[in-house]
Amino acid sequence: MPRPHRALLVETAAQVNEHVNRLATHHSLPRESPENDFWWRAQDAIVATYLAQAETHGAQNGKAIIMAGAPGAGKSRAITTAQQALGPDQANQLGLDEAGFITIDADDVKQLLLGNPIPHLPIDATLLSQARHEWDNLIQRESPNPLPDGNPLLRGELALLVHGFSNTIAEKARQRLLDKKYNVKIEGTLQWDGQGPKLAAELDKAEYSQVTICMVDTPEAQCQEGAFQRWAQPRAAQDPTARYTPPTVVSDPFGPDGNRCRTNAKHTQTTIQELSIPAHLVTVDRAKATVQHVKPDGTSHTYQIPKPTVSAAVAASRPPTRRTPKPNIQRATQTKPTTTRPTRKPNGPKR
Repeated sequence: MPRPHRALLVETAAQVNEHVNRLATHHSLPRESPENDFWWRAQDAIVATYLAQAETHGAQNGKAIIMAGAPGAGKSRAITTAQQALGPDQANQLGLDEAGFITIDADDVKQLLLGNPIPHLPIDATLLSQARHEWDNLIQRESPNPLPDGNPLLRGELALLVHGFSNTIAEKARQRLLDKKYNVKIEGTLQWDGQGPKLAAELDKAEYSQVTICMVDTPEAQCQEGAFQRWAQPRAAQDPTARYTPPTVVSDPFGPDGNRCRTNAKHTQTTIQELSIPAHLVTVDRAKATVQHVKPDGTSHTYQIPKPTVSAAVAASRPPTRRTPKPNIQRATQTKPTTTRPTRKPNGPKR
């Protein structure tokens, strides 16, 4: 099958956006599902599979990684890039090897709600089948005609319709994991000003001992292209997981004062530090090809990102795939956090 011409994909993208916005008006799932209906059962199943993954692969050291960066910034490859620049010893100290960490990602939850399986988050096949049936019927009923590229609207492109509910489920799963102090990697953008303080308060309440914020700073034009290719390549293959992000959503974090995600990542480090939790900020700057590490004491060091090999460059051009969590092979002998949390300062209110 020939690869669709760019202009044809742009025209298709505009129609996907139009269809989805029309469907979202009357067919979006609510943020909270009524008890015992199908979507409530799906929510329970997704939260349960996160807990099952934690029990199998997770470490309970009270450590967290918070991801930040605009849509299309390349967050899925940021951890690997930071590892290469920082070196294995320093990366492991920051939790960037991800061993024993459970990734909580609302985008994974969206795919499950749309009936698309996620290998490392297995849920009951009957629930997935019913979800697929629900959305496929909606597409057949409301948007049955092929789009300009000759393909129909795909389930993954309905992500906007499950956006609020997927965030609710991700938050519930996160709370359950934080309650047991599992090491967690929290996917997100940090473009919302209140998200950093919210996460800081949750980690403080759960008495976490270390936080690493991994910020991916990517120019807006590069983010736009990254988001476009993340959708266009799966769509060309008629992959039902293809997820469209409108250009207006990608550009939202960028303004006259720069990248809001980067500003909020810095503020989040400060907020967490004020709660007496050691917080590291690792910034992957794709324009400068550098990785900056700001330590809890404020000292910083900047590292050059190694030039990619040919094979790595080819791999980077492909749509990212989720990795199965690495097993925590030391868990059986680990009985308490390896990093102790500093004593709170006696004076001054907690923010």
